[in-house]
Amino acid sequence: MDILTLAMVNFFVKGTAADEALKVAERLRQHIENSIIDELPALKLTVSIGISTLVSGQNFHELVQQADQALYSAKQQGRNQSLHFQAANCD
Repeated sequence: MDILTLAMVNFFVKGTAADEALKVAERLRQHIENSIIDELPALKLTVSIGISTLVSGQNFHELVQQADQALYSAKQQGRNQSLHFQAANCD
């Protein structure tokens, strides 16, 4: 079995509440999972997504660090899922 790994990509959505961010991430995850690459139709694509929400007094580095921790939790919990930092019990 060949495994293709994509490096982590961070993207940010300004003004999005945690529940809405999780919905957006889950729609993206499902879209990727249901995608078919014409040249490799047997290839199953999956993605794990970590989400964090900026809170008052938090800096950018902490925000990214929490999203990374949520991502690693998603991978540890079976991959191919979206997890929010607080919901993932990462703290």
